[in-house]
Amino acid sequence: MIQKNVTVYKCDFCRKKLFVKKAMEKHEANCFHNPVNHRPCFGCIHLEKKETIIYDDSPMGGEIKRNVELLYCSAKKVFLYTPKNERKGNWFDLGDDINEKMPIECGLMKISY
Repeated sequence: MIQKNVTVYKCDFCRKKLFVKKAMEKHEANCFHNPVNHRPCFGCIHLEKKETIIYDDSPMGGEIKRNVELLYCSAKKVFLYTPKNERKGNWFDLGDDINEKMPIECGLMKISY
């Protein structure tokens, strides 16, 4: 019988367990239960998905037109991106349309049940 003592890393915000410290640090930074990542928009009735057009640079020159679904606040009339998108730099410059990060506090929030 082989017996090993290993270190197990547990998320401070949820029940997830991992064996690699860097992987757990990455998970904790993106964990939905982490209070830093919580935004009131996630439970709001004004948050919806809306399709819009973005233009990407083509590797062969020119632009490529794509339809994408993004989060949209119908009360403020702006597109929103999550804290995770902000950290990864994974959000779009929409040109004429406004694309803002989700606010930490919002006075217009109405909770949907």
